[in-house]
Amino acid sequence: MTRDEILNRVQNNNQPNDEFERDTSRKGLLYGLIAGVLACIVMIVFELIKNGKIEFGKPVILLTIAGISSIYEGKKSSGKKLLWAGIVEMIFAFVCLILYVGAMFI
Repeated sequence: MTRDEILNRVQNNNQPNDEFERDTSRKGLLYGLIAGVLACIVMIVFELIKNGKIEFGKPVILLTIAGISSIYEGKKSSGKKLLWAGIVEMIFAFVCLILYVGAMFI
């Protein structure tokens, strides 16, 4: 083997991730976000049933993470659907933040 062949082989082996790994990682994060949002909804419903009120701190954090993730992926992949989903999630996060801060003063 020549020096150039060895260098090409090493460079080809040092590829950060192949397409399958990137796709698997992205789907795993997406499923995690969906599960987190659903868990948050269940927690809110149980808090409402048990206490008669909702503490909006958890949804703020979760919706912000989901929203930023969706907006970023939507902008990078030119996916209008993900971009709009992220914007809607951020609007809900902002509303929950206002409700959370407002509940602190009541």
